[in-house]
Amino acid sequence: MNNVIPLRPKHQPVKDSRSAILTALKMIREGGHNKQSIDLLLSAAADNLYDYVETLEGR
Repeated sequence: MNNVIPLRPKHQPVKDSRSAILTALKMIREGGHNKQSIDLLLSAAADNLYDYVETLEGR
């Protein structure tokens, strides 16, 4: 199993979540954006982080 090359870097979900959170913050600060779009970004970030932690803990 040590010969398997991961398709994504180990911490990619954390990086993706950070990017989504920063994008949502930018949208909030600019104003005029759809609340649903911001909600979807934040929900995706939360799901990515949850999955990352669950994977790390072996659940």
